[in-house]
Amino acid sequence: MAVYEVNNLTFKYPKGKNYALKNISFKVEEGETVIVCGLSGSGKSTLLKCLKPALVPFAGELSGEIFFDGTPSKEMSNTEQAAKIGFVMQRPDNQIVTHKLWHEMAFAMENLGFDKEMMRLKVGEMCSYFGLSHLYERDVNTLSGGQKQLINLASVLAADPKVIILDEPTSQLDPISATEFLNVIKRINRELGITIIISEHRLEEVISFADKLLAIDKGRQVFFGGVKEGIKTIALKNQELFKSMPVGIKLYDRYSNGNDYPLDVCGSRIFLKKYTENKKISSVVIAQKPDREKKETAIKCSDIWFKYEKKGKDIIKNLSLEVYKGEIFSVLGANGSGKSTLLKCLCGIEKPYRGRIKAEGRNAAALLPQDPALLFLKETVIDEFYESINKGKLGLSGKDKEKIEEAVEFFKLDKLLSMHPYDLSGGEQQKVALAKLLLKNPEIILLDEPTKGLDFSFKEKLQNTIKQLAKMGKTIIMVSHDIDFTAECSDRCAMLFNGEILSCSKPRDFFQKNRFYTTNASRIGRDIIPNAVFTDDILKALEGIR
Repeated sequence: MAVYEVNNLTFKYPKGKNYALKNISFKVEEGETVIVCGLSGSGKSTLLKCLKPALVPFAGELSGEIFFDGTPSKEMSNTEQAAKIGFVMQRPDNQIVTHKLWHEMAFAMENLGFDKEMMRLKVGEMCSYFGLSHLYERDVNTLSGGQKQLINLASVLAADPKVIILDEPTSQLDPISATEFLNVIKRINRELGITIIISEHRLEEVISFADKLLAIDKGRQVFFGGVKEGIKTIALKNQELFKSMPVGIKLYDRYSNGNDYPLDVCGSRIFLKKYTENKKISSVVIAQKPDREKKETAIKCSDIWFKYEKKGKDIIKNLSLEVYKGEIFSVLGANGSGKSTLLKCLCGIEKPYRGRIKAEGRNAAALLPQDPALLFLKETVIDEFYESINKGKLGLSGKDKEKIEEAVEFFKLDKLLSMHPYDLSGGEQQKVALAKLLLKNPEIILLDEPTKGLDFSFKEKLQNTIKQLAKMGKTIIMVSHDIDFTAECSDRCAMLFNGEILSCSKPRDFFQKNRFYTTNASRIGRDIIPNAVFTDDILKALEGIR
């Protein structure tokens, strides 16, 4: 018997113009790992919420059938759902409800009526399994994003669920933490036999251990079945969605007629080595961008120190930094290294207790926070845009209306204008927040994880927008875990570790030196195609030997 059987699932939000989901049908067998993939706003998050009735968006139009273990899911009690269906959300902080790690793990079990002895046993077992024993007494607020997400997963697992559903669980994690987290998911599936249903934009990390692929586009099912068969179907029928596939898969599709797609870096390297065997590969020609003759400083930090509590530890330590007008400057580093805190200091939300920050320009720096919902103040998306230029609907000039129309067109938000911002998917919220920020026309734009929840196609568009803004003289300082995006987009990249900047250089130099904080193309092409850092480097090298 299938764990899940979904028949003609259809859903529409109260103010939505189109169906978020339309006639979705599939079966998930016990012990399978299923990836749900699709472009931003395709309906992935809505689908996952519908699989747990307690999370179905309020007041929407829902039809179709969902069976869990042969029983209509809508007939399950809240207690049954909590015990049998675990759910891990995009944002770790949204799921944490207590202050201490041990209490967070015990919280779900308390609500399910576990006795104290069983709870202690389960908490100890989970801490040991997830390597969290040393954090047992820690305050949850002091933990990194990766640690918080592990706690959420451990808390769900402690209730002995039959299925764990994960909605973009690594969207706020650095590359190393994301890999560690997804490895734990793989272990849970392989060692415990728990069924996994996961939506994830980082397909290169999860597609290698998935059994099935469910592809959705504009709320409609494109494919459900085996992973490699699904990749081939998407390559033939939906090139826009295929762009989101890992680099190795796209290279194989371009240079091979087979169906045996490589699903990880190792497989991609094996294919690349075979393809280039006994062929002369030229080293990638590195065209260095000339440095600007005149560099006008946009913002300068001189020996700044910052901590949140008087007796707490320093988050930023003796940090000096100079960013130039019209520059795209990216800061990378692990969760908890101080990246978001640095952005808060740069825009004045927080003030260093020592050192100085000097910014040029009449308009203050504007920040896009990690959680875009923090910018939302109104009941509809269009009202958010009116608010962003500090005017009501009746006070808009023709030029104001034109700016809003341009933003709506660029971000493809015309079908979302009447919706409440909180009813949008993570990617849609990110687009609305970014559009709202740009309507304020700041001189310095601070972006904290701007690609979170966005598909590959829109990332390309966003990259072009950021570059265009830089050409117009805007200064962009970006914190991101999206290495490929920052590599393609930035003028300079810096590594922040333990509150200090360890290195700062141009993207090619920066990512060639790194083994872990580097691009997927660099991992695949290392020692095969000399100097390859970007996907275009590999493509140019291979085009030369075709």
